Amino acid sequence: MGTARRKAHRTAEDRILLAVTVIAWLLYLLSSLLLSWSIYHILVNDHMVRQSAKDAVHETSGWPTVKRTEMFQAALEYNNRLEQRFGSSIPADMRNEDGQPLELLDSEYINMGGNTIATLNIPSISVTVPIYHTTLDTVLDKGAGHMYGTALPVGQEGTSSVIAAHSGGVQGLLFSRLVELRQGAYFYVNIYGTTHAYQVDATTTVLPDQVEQALQEEKAKARTATSVTAKKTDDPSDMRTQIPAPDKSGTARVSMVTCTPIGVNTHRLIISGHRVGTPSPAPAADSVKDTRLQALIWALVVLVIAITAAVIFHIIRKHSNIKTAKGRHHA
Repeated sequence: MGTARRKAHRTAEDRILLAVTVIAWLLYLLSSLLLSWSIYHILVNDHMVRQSAKDAVHETSGWPTVKRTEMFQAALEYNNRLEQRFGSSIPADMRNEDGQPLELLDSEYINMGGNTIATLNIPSISVTVPIYHTTLDTVLDKGAGHMYGTALPVGQEGTSSVIAAHSGGVQGLLFSRLVELRQGAYFYVNIYGTTHAYQVDATTTVLPDQVEQALQEEKAKARTATSVTAKKTDDPSDMRTQIPAPDKSGTARVSMVTCTPIGVNTHRLIISGHRVGTPSPAPAADSVKDTRLQALIWALVVLVIAITAAVIFHIIRKHSNIKTAKGRHHA
């Protein structure tokens, strides 16, 4: 009787263990599928973002010189009126009494440059994104957005432009690797078929309610640099009406903003840079390599080769042991 009970008890334990094992494997499979789904969507969306950026560059590169000149002139005039219109404030994401975003009511701004304003390229961290009008949620779901109330990023002397994008979302990689950017790194803005280079010279992390103050400080840097340059060159003209050629350095600044830390999003990372000439001192964008990504790819290749070799070695060894065992049995 005791033996039968022990057998029944063991059978019950085995069933519980089997159920726990099955549930654990199902949870593991489910989490793996969810992770795979997330990675798949990130990669697909990232490819779409990159393709949109390439399409934008292709479109503007085909513009005739007259149209490019007209677009740059219109952007200059728009930028020169910003202070008169908004003073020192940045009205991005603000709404009127009817709840409508102010930027969507600014037809001049929305129609500036077509579907996209520009394209941002940071080759050292494999970032290529289109820059759309505004930083509204619908915009940031498909790429980077230009912050309304800051200068259009045409490389104009004494101006400060702001570009924002998500990090760590399924929208694509976007600014997920922005934290890797270091002092002295280069990034490139292609606008109206012309590429301007910038060099990172400032990195700061602030709370959300401190972002506007930090961006106002960037604007002040651009103006100060313009005044200093004007004094050095003894240029009596207003340098803020000028856009240096791509091979010339300048005082224009561009800031990139994203949430940090990824997944927590309690702070905002702001990385800023100033205009520099290309191909000197900034190298051509297509000559800058993402060394970290290359190292990761090679590490994955080595890992796959090592695992494959281990599996093959295990199979060969097992087959050899079976043959040896058969030989002994026949002997």
